[in-house]
Amino acid sequence: MTEIICPKCNKVNSDNDFITTKCFNCGHRIFSQESLPENWDMTLSGKRIQLIHTNDPYTELKEGDLGTIEYVMKHETIEDQISIQWDNGSNLMMLVGIDEYIILDEVDQIA
Repeated sequence: MTEIICPKCNKVNSDNDFITTKCFNCGHRIFSQESLPENWDMTLSGKRIQLIHTNDPYTELKEGDLGTIEYVMKHETIEDQISIQWDNGSNLMMLVGIDEYIILDEVDQIA
């Protein structure tokens, strides 16, 4: 049994899942640190993100939409990707250096 703290609500979750599970309190997808791929950076996990602009022609996301960062997938030969659970249900990743977004501070979230 593994105990994982949800970065969104800070509640402790226990599960037998090897890589990923959903927080029993808030539903945020959380990951076991011991089983993460080497190129996943969890530093921003749980932080809120706001979309400014994306060139993706198929997304329904629009300027101002909000989401919660899950992880950043680091790459050596292409742009890094930010995995996000968008509040509207979308799972579109942001491309670092291509898409435009703001990572919100705790102060921004309160205002």
